[in-house]
Amino acid sequence: MRSNGPHEQDISFYEKEMIMGTAALPERKFHFDGSSILGSLSRAMENIAAQRQAKADSFVRPYLAKLPEDELSLLGFSADEIKQIKACEDQQVRYQL
Repeated sequence: MRSNGPHEQDISFYEKEMIMGTAALPERKFHFDGSSILGSLSRAMENIAAQRQAKADSFVRPYLAKLPEDELSLLGFSADEIKQIKACEDQQVRYQL
């Protein structure tokens, strides 16, 4: 390699590039794949929806727990869901959103 003052690194880089070619360059770690981006976005949206549903459930369950079991079954809740709702009977009902 020849020395050419302050641009020595630039020259050596280009010389290596000419000698070694692009096959010697390191492989990219990031590669664009539309399906992986859509999958990540989909998982993020599912997580947001699950968090919002959990927040809504924690808000509504104390109200539902005040209802009688027969009324809950008329609303379409299963026996297991009614047990989960009745477990929240001790929680204080929220008045503000």
